[in-house]
Amino acid sequence: MQYTKIATVMAGIFAFDVALAQDFSTRTDPSVTPWVDPDNPLVILRDPNDPNAEFEFGRNSLPNPEREAGPIDLQRYDLNPFGSQFPTMFGMPIALNKEDLIAGDVDIALVGSTADNNAVPGTAFGPNILRGFIRTAGKQLVTSRGGGKMERSRTGVVDMYLHTHFNEVNEVDYGNITVNPFEVGATTEEIRRVINEIYEGGAKPAMFAGSHDGMYGMFLATADTYGRKNFGVIHFDSHYDAIRNGPFGAYAHNGNGISNALIYDVVDGGDIIQIGMTSFGPGEEDLDWLNSQGVRYHYAAEIERDGWDKVIERVLEESKDMGQILIMIDIDIIASNYVPGTGGREVDGITPREMARMIRALTIQHNVLGIDVAEYNPLMDSRSFQTAEVVMFLLRNFIAAEAAKKRGITDPLYYAPRLVRDE
Repeated sequence: MQYTKIATVMAGIFAFDVALAQDFSTRTDPSVTPWVDPDNPLVILRDPNDPNAEFEFGRNSLPNPEREAGPIDLQRYDLNPFGSQFPTMFGMPIALNKEDLIAGDVDIALVGSTADNNAVPGTAFGPNILRGFIRTAGKQLVTSRGGGKMERSRTGVVDMYLHTHFNEVNEVDYGNITVNPFEVGATTEEIRRVINEIYEGGAKPAMFAGSHDGMYGMFLATADTYGRKNFGVIHFDSHYDAIRNGPFGAYAHNGNGISNALIYDVVDGGDIIQIGMTSFGPGEEDLDWLNSQGVRYHYAAEIERDGWDKVIERVLEESKDMGQILIMIDIDIIASNYVPGTGGREVDGITPREMARMIRALTIQHNVLGIDVAEYNPLMDSRSFQTAEVVMFLLRNFIAAEAAKKRGITDPLYYAPRLVRDE
C-alpha cells in the first residue's frame, strides 16, 4: 500500500513536470509571439493587419482649401486681462501647417513636445500647462487678424535687458507634436517631421517642455534642411546625454541625443559644446570618448571655480566660427530650488538669470536655427507653477534677442543703455 502511494505521488510529479515542460516549450513557438522576427529574435515586428501600424501622424496638418492661409487669431478681445485669453503661448495666434507660416511671414514657431521618456512621467502635460497656468502679466503680447502678416498689438516693453518688444518679430503657437507612446524611435521621427515642416515654412522652431529624447529629432530635421555637420550645438544640461548604449538596447532615449549625433555623423564633435554638467557621469571612459570626438565642455566644476561670466566668454569665443547653431536646454541645468518641476533635479545648478544671459548672448552672436527648452514636468512643479515661469522666461529672452538682432544689435553682451547705469 505504501509503495502504491509513493508510485502515485511520483507519477503526479512526473505529469506535472511534463506539463511544465510543455508550457515552457512555448518559448520557441512563434505562434504565441508573433512580434518576434523568427530570423532575428532581437527584431520586434508590428502587426501587418493593424491599420495603424504605419499611422501617418501628420495627415491632419494638410492645407485646408476652404480657408485663407495664415495665422489664426483665437482671441475674442484685443486685450485679455486676468487670464481671459484663449490659452495659447503668450496669447499668440496659432498656425496649423507650413502654408500658414509662409503666409504669416512667421519668424518663430513655438511648438510643444509631448515626449515623455522618463522614469518619472509628466512632461507630456508640460506644453498645455505652460499655455494656461502661468501668471497673466504680459501674456497677451501679440494678436493676428487672419491671413497674411500678423497685426500685433503693442502692450508695452516686454524685455528689460534689451528693451525689445515681442511685436518686432512674428511668432505663432504651432501646437504640440504627438508621440508614439510605445516606441521612442517613432516619436523621434515625428519630431523630425514637424520641425522640418517649420523649417519649410521659413520659421525657426522653439520647442518646449518634452523629455530630452526630442533633441535628436531636432538634430535630424536640422540636418535635413541645412546639411549634416553644417551646424553647431550648444547643449545645456546637468547630464551629458552621451550614453552609448541602451537602456535595454534602445536606439533612441532621453540620454543619448549627443552620442547619436556623433555616432551617426549628424553633428561634428568639434561643433558641440556642453555646459553645466553636474550629475553623475561621464566616467573616465566616456570622457575620453567625448574628447576623442572633439567635444568641448564647461562642467559645473569650471563654473564654480571660474564663474559664469568667464564661461560665457569662453563659449562665445569657442563657438564664434560655427555660424549657425542649435541651442538645446534641459532645464535641470538650473538649480532645483528654481525649477522643482523637472525629473532630473540637481541642487548645484545655475540661476535662471544666468541661463537667460547666455541665451541672449548666443542668439545675438549666431544665427540660431532653433531652440529647445526641455524636461518641464508640471506634475513635479510647485503649486505656484514656479518652473513654468522659468521656462517662459527663457523663451521670452530668446524672442527678445531675436528682436534685438532685427534692430541691428551685434554685441552679444549688449544691455540697453537706458536700463543700466555706469558710475
